[in-house]
Amino acid sequence: MILKNKSDYEYYAKKLCRHPEFSPLSDKYINQLIDEMTVKTYHRGQILFDQGDTRDRFYYLIDGVCKSFHWDKDGGEQLYLYIRPERAFPYIGLFEDDRYAYTVQTMSEVKLAEFPMPIYEEILRENPELMVNAVKERR
Repeated sequence: MILKNKSDYEYYAKKLCRHPEFSPLSDKYINQLIDEMTVKTYHRGQILFDQGDTRDRFYYLIDGVCKSFHWDKDGGEQLYLYIRPERAFPYIGLFEDDRYAYTVQTMSEVKLAEFPMPIYEEILRENPELMVNAVKERR
C-alpha cells in the first residue's frame, strides 16, 4: 500500500512513534522510514521469508500473529518464537548476515509495514538510542 493521503501517513507515523524501538527517532527519521515503507496484508499460512532467503526487508507487525522457526539439519521444524502485534523483526543478523536465519509464517491474517533493510540499518547506525532499544527488544 502506498500512502496516498495525509491521514494514512499520520496514522503510521504515530504508530511507529509509540513502539519502544522507534520512539527515540526524530521526525526526520520517522519521515524517512514512512517514505520507504510499504504496508501489506497477508493471509494465514503465508511465508514472509524463508531461512536462507536474501535478508532485504525489516518488518513491523501491525496486526495479526506470525511464528518464526528454523529447520534443523535433519529437516525438523524448531519453533523460535511467536511474533505479536506491534513487534518488529528480524533482529538476528543485523549488520552482518546477508540471509535470514529463520523462516517466518503468518498464523492469522496479518498487516505488516515493511522497510528496506539497508535503510533500517542506516537509521539504526545513526541513532544510538534506537540501537539500545533494538537490543532490548531482541531479548
